[in-house]
Amino acid sequence: MLGLAAENFISVDIHNFLTQHQMTSTTRENFRPTAILTKAELAKFSYQFANKVLHQTPGISNKCIFQDKSDYQSQQYAIKVCQLGIM
Repeated sequence: MLGLAAENFISVDIHNFLTQHQMTSTTRENFRPTAILTKAELAKFSYQFANKVLHQTPGISNKCIFQDKSDYQSQQYAIKVCQLGIM
C-alpha cells in the first residue's frame, strides 16, 4: 500500500498529465483519482487518451449500439470507444 505522500505525488502527476493533454478541466482540489469511475467517465477518458495521446480516430464501420439510458454525450463517447475497438 502506498503511503499518503506517495499517493499525493501520484495524484498530482496524474492530474498534470490529464491537464497537459486537455483531458480534464478539474482543479487539483476537485480531482478524484481514487474514486470509482462510471462507464461514461471511463468511455470519455479512454476516447480522449486514444485521440489526444495516441492520435487514433474511430472507425465508423464498427456498428455500436447501446441499450442503456445514458445521456447523449455519454452515449457518444461510448460509441467512439466502441468504434476504436476499446469497449
